[in-house]
Amino acid sequence: MCKAVRGALCRGPLGQPGAVRLWENRVGLGWTGQFHVVTRHNLQQLRGALRSEDMIIRGPRALPAGFEPGSGDLLGFRCVRIEPYHVGLTVAVFVSLEGKRPSGGRLEPRQRQWRENVAAAGGIAGVFRCEEEAREILNSWPFA
Repeated sequence: MCKAVRGALCRGPLGQPGAVRLWENRVGLGWTGQFHVVTRHNLQQLRGALRSEDMIIRGPRALPAGFEPGSGDLLGFRCVRIEPYHVGLTVAVFVSLEGKRPSGGRLEPRQRQWRENVAAAGGIAGVFRCEEEAREILNSWPFA
């Protein structure tokens, strides 16, 4: 769902009022280190504990991915022209959109806190269940 909504909402030349750029934010944890692929040639040396095409990571190190646990599924900005009484500059406003299933999807406490922090800092933050809800959130910022 996020990829379709992101494609539908990202538009306009960068730096122009109304331009939106969003990226999928996949939060998770992976591992890195020196890896060895198990082949049928070295499988017997490993005493049958592994299968062919398994991988061994020696000296593993955690590799966090994504922005931060609880952050939105789509992150980015929307360009908004500040009117003459704001010197006429174009600014990028941080956007955090959390995608949920059309029914039953609920915010976790960390997600709720993230959304509140982004909004309190002047960014655009919200939860969407369809493209129209995402558009409404983007257009809700005071100067949009």
